[in-house]
Amino acid sequence: MKKIINIIIDSSGSMMEDDKNTIVKYLINGICSAHRNLIIENMSINLFQWGKETKQLDNLENAKIDFGGRNNIYGLEIIGKLINKEDTVLFVSDGSFGVLEKEHIMKLSNNILSIYVGIDANKKILKDISTNKEVYAVMDFIQALFDA
Repeated sequence: MKKIINIIIDSSGSMMEDDKNTIVKYLINGICSAHRNLIIENMSINLFQWGKETKQLDNLENAKIDFGGRNNIYGLEIIGKLINKEDTVLFVSDGSFGVLEKEHIMKLSNNILSIYVGIDANKKILKDISTNKEVYAVMDFIQALFDA
């Protein structure tokens, strides 16, 4: 049976600063490569962007994430309707969101792992939403996937 991993990319305006969006593209390319080369087997990956526009992206290999604007709780409610609470969420963000958003993120899944992006990332808030209370660097994404 395949394990489902829901990757949620914070696509807010703060993720455009300091080339964070380029780092996210690197991350997605790395996940695609690992998946293609069977480094991570028996995983089905769903990709979502959460920002000014919240949506599921159909094709991981050719994902075009639209960065900009503000995150909102409504976007998290949309994602919550599209995913199963029992499936793992890999949350990719710089942690620039408020307490209300944090509370909604924590309700998305019973197993959430966070990957921080950017030197200015709010690792505390990302650690708070992580079920295992760890925060992974982008370069440690393979470990995050194995821990998922």
